[in-house]
Parts: sequence; C-alpha cells; structure tokens
Amino acid sequence: MIESCSGNILTSEAEALVNTVNTVGVMGKGIAYQFKKAWPAMEKEYAAACSRKEVQIGKMHIWDSGSFIGPRYIINFPTKRHWRQPSLLSYVQLGLKDLVHVIRELGIRSIAIPPLGCGNGGLDWNIVKKEIETAFQDLPEVQVFLYEPAKMSQFAENAIDRTSKPGLTAASANILRIIYNYYILEYFNPRLIEIHKLLYFYEYAGEPLKLNYQKFTYGPYSKNAHHLLGRLNGHYLTGLGTGEDRPMAEIRLVDGVMKEVNEFLDQDQERFSASKERADRVLRLIEGFENPYGMELLATVHWVVCRVGADSIEKTIELVQKWNSRKAKIFPPHHIRIAWERIQKENF
Repeated sequence: MIESCSGNILTSEAEALVNTVNTVGVMGKGIAYQFKKAWPAMEKEYAAACSRKEVQIGKMHIWDSGSFIGPRYIINFPTKRHWRQPSLLSYVQLGLKDLVHVIRELGIRSIAIPPLGCGNGGLDWNIVKKEIETAFQDLPEVQVFLYEPAKMSQFAENAIDRTSKPGLTAASANILRIIYNYYILEYFNPRLIEIHKLLYFYEYAGEPLKLNYQKFTYGPYSKNAHHLLGRLNGHYLTGLGTGEDRPMAEIRLVDGVMKEVNEFLDQDQERFSASKERADRVLRLIEGFENPYGMELLATVHWVVCRVGADSIEKTIELVQKWNSRKAKIFPPHHIRIAWERIQKENF
C-alpha cells in the first residue's frame, strides 16, 4: 500500500529509508547530504563501496544499522553516475527493479521513499511517481511511505545531525561572534549571502581561512566558505539544511552557543587576541551596512579597490557598474561612494 507523506523522511518510522545517491561517493547536496549528517557511519561505508566500484546504476547499496530504534536499513539508490550529472529515468526504472528484489529478499515490511531523481536530479515527479506505483503493484503487503517534492519544504529546518560536534578554534569562535553581533545590529537572522561577505572580510583582515574567494554574481564568493559553514551547521548554527548553496537561506545560531563561545575565548585571551581583533575590525567596517544589499555593495566595492586595484572613486564606480548588469542597475554612484569612503576611513 502506498501512502503519500509530508515532512522529514529521516524521521519516518519505516523499517527502511531510501536515499538517492550517485556512484562516485559524494553526498554533497539535497536529501543525500541530510542522510550523511544523520548517519555518518553509513556515509563512510557507502563511500568505501564506491571506491571499490560496488555502487552501480540499477543496484542498491544497503546499510544495516542493526538498530531496533529508528530505521533498520538505509538503502542507497543510485539515480545518477556523477553528482554533476542529471538523473535519468532509465536509472530509476532499473533501480526500482532491484529495490523490489531487495525488499523481498530482506523481508522488509515498510519503506520510506523520497522523490527519486527529482529536485537536483531534474526528473519530472509525475512520471517518476507513476514508475514507483507500477513497481510496487505486486507488493501490496509492503507499506510504502512516498514523500512528494511539494511536501518536503520543512526538510531543511527539521534536519537531523549525528556527526561529531567539531571543537571550537579561535577562527570558528570569532566567526560565530561576528555572526552574533551582526544579528544584533540587523535585528533579523542574517542570510547566507551576508555570512559569505562577513567571512570574506574576516579573511581579508588577516585570519588564515584559506577560502579562495572569487568574483561572482553577488560579489566575492567562496565554495570553501560554504564548506566551512557546513561543518558548523547542526552544532553551532542552523539553516544550511540540505547542503545547497541558497543565498537567501536564513542562518540561525543554536541556542546557548554564545555562552560556549565566550567561555572558550576566555580560556586564553592573550592567545586568541589577534583573531578577536580581526573580528572587531570586521564589525567596525560593516556597521551601517547590515543587510543583504549593504553587504553586497561593501564587499563588491572592496573587491574592486583591493583586489582589482581601482585607485580612485571614479575608477571604482566604473568597475563596480561594469561587474554585471545587475550591479549597474542597483548600485548608484552615491551608494558606491559611501562604501568606498567607509573602506578608506577604516583603512581596510
């Protein structure tokens, strides 16, 4: 029997949960990213199986949790070969045949299935849903909880994270302190796009973060910055959810995190003083620019001045407005001048 479900598939009471994966061992986005965070041991076993070329299209990779609480099995269902490639309907069709075989072989009585190959995979859910319904016609005794794309909106907010909590460092503690103080100034939860700019300034101030920022649509951007935040997500902050880089995702600090941060920094104030001073420089620089528009403006102007080498306000205005048509439209010369003057005043 098939039952349409909503909410977070990771909290399903089904005996088996299906996770959509590729065959190269990467669980970097979407549902797979959340499975990785919830069951780190499963992800390690899956990655090892991929390195041995055991994870193939049309063949389920099964992880037995051995648990009587929560799902007994995680079934990794390959819907694409490489994470950069789209899913193919033929891969889903082949996989469903093996999934039915696995269910019969293991005697599974209930199973939760996500929208296979949809979302990041790009497949049409209406077509995929029919394939799933057809595949399970001969298994009426199996309870199938089918999670549809439109009903998974709360998935990121209700994510489960069982990865080990990383210890604080001078850098991570001050990153959290910057985010906290930024939140106090803005009065709203900051967006991911704003956090990216805060990290850009913190690294430029001298903190050795190795983020490798590049010129991008909304100003300086770093994929490494997203990975850094991903390690903190679920332990010190929340909002990254499925691991995807969503510029307007709201980032929230976990309750009580600043008490932990302050206690850590107070342990050795002298040793952490340099990192703290760099963070304080960032907070002085961005005061008055605490919103997505202001942070994009300030970071874009800073990039043009300090990375490109614009040596005058006139050249700065020219290069900012040549960055792309979007910036030419939304950043008038007088706003660019205000940001330029702040950078000069703070000698940043």
